[in-house]
Amino acid sequence: MSHLADYDAPTESSVWYAKLKKGDILYFPANQAIHIVCQADGTSNIYTRRAEYSLGSKPGTWSLYGDKVVYTPGEEDQGEENFGDLTNSDYPITPLSCQYNDKEKPAVNPCGIFIRRNVFDDRCPWNDCGDGLFYANLPRMRSVFPSLTCKDILACPICYGWEFAKEDKDIMQDIFTTIRRDGIIVSKYSLRERSRRWWHRWNSIYRRRQQLGLPLEPYI
Repeated sequence: MSHLADYDAPTESSVWYAKLKKGDILYFPANQAIHIVCQADGTSNIYTRRAEYSLGSKPGTWSLYGDKVVYTPGEEDQGEENFGDLTNSDYPITPLSCQYNDKEKPAVNPCGIFIRRNVFDDRCPWNDCGDGLFYANLPRMRSVFPSLTCKDILACPICYGWEFAKEDKDIMQDIFTTIRRDGIIVSKYSLRERSRRWWHRWNSIYRRRQQLGLPLEPYI
């Protein structure tokens, strides 16, 4: 990386950047950009690369899942030798000092709630999401989130988080499970029990919206 040494490094007044480590996520409010720390050696010698948002955690991009911002490594992140290659990505690696000034420092490993409010105007970036729900069996859904594919309407993984969405799928499949009894296919549960589980599911979504600070109007 000797040919990158000509760039000015962050000043000693910014030594808190020395706490950064490879893989950390930085949010720059001026242009609402997400950068990934590609190199950090405990000093001010720090390099980052901008990453774009994507659905479904595509390699080399960042995704939003409830209160988490997740970066999925791509080919550009494999191997130290790639750090010096300024042409192997749409967004080349640059020194951190080129991205910020002392008046507007980036947020380090920001919460997903913060990113949703500041980047997406407090809305789900997924056009197919309606009030935190989506139909999991649509072709587009199957391609983006194959592990959530089913015939039910599920909690949105972007709004509520990946783990919550997977649990919601399990709950829905359990509620509508059928069994064969006396040669007849019937519901696994009685109507009362199914209603109780259905209520519990909606109550869980309501409480999750409270945790994440999402509007409660659709669920009141």
